[in-house]
Amino acid sequence: MNSSTLRFPIRLAALFLMAVFVPGMAHALDIKDYFKMADKDQGRFNQTLLDSAEKALRESGRSDLARKLDDLCTDIKPGDEISDCFNDYLQNLDDMLRAEVKREATNTNRPHLQAETAFRDMAADHGITLPPQFETIVASFRPQFPMRDLVNENKGQPPK
Repeated sequence: MNSSTLRFPIRLAALFLMAVFVPGMAHALDIKDYFKMADKDQGRFNQTLLDSAEKALRESGRSDLARKLDDLCTDIKPGDEISDCFNDYLQNLDDMLRAEVKREATNTNRPHLQAETAFRDMAADHGITLPPQFETIVASFRPQFPMRDLVNENKGQPPK
């Protein structure tokens, strides 16, 4: 084997290692990391989910569903602070966090639950199936603020 025959496998291995170990490569957001983000980053992430879902739907030829999702997530009833759709998403996040804590207590080796799943499930509950490229579009999100230390923030507070 000459050196030119070895270059391709080495480059392939290097790309694989970068995808696994280099921050910034495409990945989903673990549910616990969502809750560690600063409020502004959570808001930016939530908006990124909506924008990414709409983009994925439009790119898959479903502009009608993109408009429906936008209406569901932005229509706020009088007296409410957020849309029913967004409230469902937040409830999904809370439920997933509880499930993640239970999963870790029984088996720490299980894959972590992902925040994007809460949004995908909310959309599905409203009759909108998001295309697979939704996750790859969302993967470009990067927090701008330091992660919160939830343990220290909640010291001395009774459990909920």
